[in-house]
Amino acid sequence: MRTLARSGLPTVAVLLTAAGLAGPVDAQDYTHPREMDLPASEFERPDPDDIRLTLDNGLVAYVAEDHRAPLVTFTAFVAGGTADREPGEASVVGAALRRGPASMSRGDFRAALDEMAADYSVSVSHEEIEVTLDVPAEDAWAALQLFAATLREPAFETGDAPAGGRTTRAEGIDWDSSIAGAIDAFQAHLFDGHPYGRVPSAEELGAARRGGAQSFHGRYFVPANTVLAIAGDFDVAAARRQTEAAFASWPAGGRPDLAEHPAVRTSTPRQVLQANAEKLQGWVVIGHELPMVPADERAALDVMNYILGAYHLDARLFRAARELRGLTNDNSAFLEPSVRGPGTYSFHTYGRPEAVRLLVDVTFRVRSCSWPRGRSRTARGLRRTPRGRTRPVPTPASGSTTATTTRASGTWTKCGR
Repeated sequence: MRTLARSGLPTVAVLLTAAGLAGPVDAQDYTHPREMDLPASEFERPDPDDIRLTLDNGLVAYVAEDHRAPLVTFTAFVAGGTADREPGEASVVGAALRRGPASMSRGDFRAALDEMAADYSVSVSHEEIEVTLDVPAEDAWAALQLFAATLREPAFETGDAPAGGRTTRAEGIDWDSSIAGAIDAFQAHLFDGHPYGRVPSAEELGAARRGGAQSFHGRYFVPANTVLAIAGDFDVAAARRQTEAAFASWPAGGRPDLAEHPAVRTSTPRQVLQANAEKLQGWVVIGHELPMVPADERAALDVMNYILGAYHLDARLFRAARELRGLTNDNSAFLEPSVRGPGTYSFHTYGRPEAVRLLVDVTFRVRSCSWPRGRSRTARGLRRTPRGRTRPVPTPASGSTTATTTRASGTWTKCGR
């Protein structure tokens, strides 16, 4: 469903209030959310077997109704990413998907999205390509046809068009001097020399545009290698019929062999990377590789992350950095396990340049202490802390983008407040 995008950048909100419409200041409720006695959620996770739809061509779709908002979200997950086949091919496929279907010009595709007030995004990761279309419920089935056409026949170009880039990056912003720049530096260092970190050369991108990307699409974009998630304000029976109408004619194809990728090298000691930014702000990313996690331990890992640093007001990182010390508006953990290779576990925060060193210290301190009694059994203590001591981070004079990565061998330890 449509959600507010989370960003490490500070946000400035301008509130314009007409005279006479605003209530008195003393009428505002300053109760902390933890003390509001909010009712417990009644949400129950549906059984996947109850919402699964399997078409004759092998396509699997999970169709779930949700009437809380008049919106419908279509998401396609295709197994195959930048670590598969030749460098650059997956990125060029992503660029083609962003242009829309081959049957429409890019301008017409964008006009159709605007007409529906749609939110459309394409994400290309190491192992997967994810395509999401979020629309008002009244436009759902027209949008589904457009979505299907894009997946099946995206608009490839042979010219020198950009191959990558984030669909959410607005123009006119210095993304290198931001949390995005720190995340990119962290990823580049952690996966240096690994299939997840390869960067295509100009020659490789040229080969991808001349046919390599089309070959990638033909091999990986097949029903048996694609999973759809469809959720929103609709009648389930109608949604199932519309899904079959949109995708039943997609020719079946054998699922490609999906390679497993090795762990990152663990001989490199912990490092602190620092880059100056022309901003009165500092951004910090601290993290390490995440080994492949067995399926029966995923829930324990999620519980641990929820307590430590998930994006909510009672996370220990948030309380230590924001409530107790006032260093930042956000200090959150991002747990990103992978299916066919190493994942990442990273901590993102930002603050005034003079607060960067303290933010690093607080983050390491919170993630390295012990669980309170009784909780370690719930989460099974699943958090990997590499051996070695933290090197101090110098306080930058103006602004900084800091990526702290660790690739040292480690042990599973417990973590707490």
